[in-house]
Amino acid sequence: MTTTTAEPILKLRRTAQRRAISLRQVQTLDDLIEALGSNDPKTPTAMLRSLVGHLCRYFNKGPYEIFIRDLTDLRPRLRMYLQERRFKPNAVRAYVNFLRILLQKAYDFGWRQYSPELDNAWGEILQCVSTEVGCPEIVRFAKRKGKAPAEFSNNDLDQWAEEQLRLGRCFIYIRGLKRKFRRRISLGGLDSRFPKLTFQTRDDYGVQISRLPEPLRSQLTAILEWKTARYSPGRTSKSRHREITAFNLQWTICRLFGFVQKFLGREPSTLENLLCEEYIGRYVGWCLNVRNLHPQTVAVWIGMIPPLGKHPLLTGQNFAWVHELIAGLPTDRGSNSRERKARKWVDYDKLYAIPDQLLELGRLTKDPKRRALLLRDALVVQWLLVCPWRQKNLRCCRICESQNPHANLVYEEIPPLATIARTQWVEEALKVNPRERFWQFHFEPDETKNKDRVHAILPKQLVEPLEGYLANSRPLLVNGPDPGTLFLNDHGNPFSLTSITNLISSITLRWVGRRVTPHLFRDIFAVKYLSENPRDFLTLSKILWHRDVKITIQLYGANFDASYGARGAEEWLNDRAAKKKKPN
Repeated sequence: MTTTTAEPILKLRRTAQRRAISLRQVQTLDDLIEALGSNDPKTPTAMLRSLVGHLCRYFNKGPYEIFIRDLTDLRPRLRMYLQERRFKPNAVRAYVNFLRILLQKAYDFGWRQYSPELDNAWGEILQCVSTEVGCPEIVRFAKRKGKAPAEFSNNDLDQWAEEQLRLGRCFIYIRGLKRKFRRRISLGGLDSRFPKLTFQTRDDYGVQISRLPEPLRSQLTAILEWKTARYSPGRTSKSRHREITAFNLQWTICRLFGFVQKFLGREPSTLENLLCEEYIGRYVGWCLNVRNLHPQTVAVWIGMIPPLGKHPLLTGQNFAWVHELIAGLPTDRGSNSRERKARKWVDYDKLYAIPDQLLELGRLTKDPKRRALLLRDALVVQWLLVCPWRQKNLRCCRICESQNPHANLVYEEIPPLATIARTQWVEEALKVNPRERFWQFHFEPDETKNKDRVHAILPKQLVEPLEGYLANSRPLLVNGPDPGTLFLNDHGNPFSLTSITNLISSITLRWVGRRVTPHLFRDIFAVKYLSENPRDFLTLSKILWHRDVKITIQLYGANFDASYGARGAEEWLNDRAAKKKKPN
């Protein structure tokens, strides 16, 4: 048979093989290997064999047990799997790219991931959201779960976000994609197809302070300066506002003005006219009945108004009716807040395992900058688990190894007149060397929420991680002039409120599957401490830097009820009986 005669016959055979494979459709990795071997001789055999070996080890299955649908969203996880095994970046990219090629070949051979009905249901929606990079990933996730638009809910969107965060995606990026996905659907007029998905509207009734009319704008500026100054005539020292509290007061006034302007059709030009009983009463009713806000949130907002009556601009204005208004708000026994907190709750022991996991990942990382960031993250989490400070004290803590009145964390001798408590290891070190230096933290009254001075020796659990971070990691994070704060963000600058919250949220979502904010760390620490020391509210109040132990009891003593009293009485009587039985 001549060559010219053989070529058409070979082409017919290949066409028949393709049709046979297309009819039965490749379903498993073994089917795909067979199809490639008989139809695509150009496929790199060595690369295919090596990739199949990695896939079998990843799934711990044979190629005949691995379905093609299991490979569709595997590329991010395969990349992490290979990186953890210290494959070179070029090799990782090659394997991930070849997996993409394999999926395309499976599609060419007739394999389809989704049913035609599901493809049609999401077709217009996919076209609508495709203008936003990353949003088509959400559609593919929904189709992979077999969810039609009418069945896609908020929980499904949250599951997609948690899956992406466990793969190492940035929390800010994922949160933004969720918002963009909802916005694109809403702008496209397709939100009616998602009855189980919430489309949140912006609180656009508020007005920026720069858009307030005069003299209202100047009066509000003067009020804010009066509340935040170190000393102001007519204002007590306890009434001084922190920066975040002053911002909340500003937005409360701006929201109130926006409500009066947009919904009541009026435009008061002075603070005295705006803060009247009619406007505030109707605003509170709208917040509770229309917006369904929590009564405690509304109480906090309007509770900042009565102290303003001591300012000269509002002299003579009586705000006693505000207290009556707050007293008339619906009462919440705490069940709703406990339910909300329970949905975000993580056990202390699970959080305590995160630093070790981050350190292990850092040891496997070859990039020095990446390793430094992982060690920083480990120290931040461990710090919150040992010293549950408020986020502002943590992110603004200034570091200095020598005597410096502006430093919050210093390595120096204990001052002679200091009355700080000393643990056993500190006492033993002082016996050996009376001039031994220790890591200590200082915060002045204007740097703490309770306006008390804080001075203590850093717990031993943080000393070694801190010194390792300062020696090996922090110098790599400094970019330009050193800002002097203990913790630096990825760009070498101090953390902001948003960035430190996003960092902790990303870490906890990846390693424990739930978002835990810095403030929730304080609650988790307190509950764990009281579960093992149920009567020691006084020590806990000092750990959390509360102004009074009554605050600690009010916040965390809800479960410390009569049952603990009964248990205490029983233990006390048992101890008495045991002592009487002992021989003299």
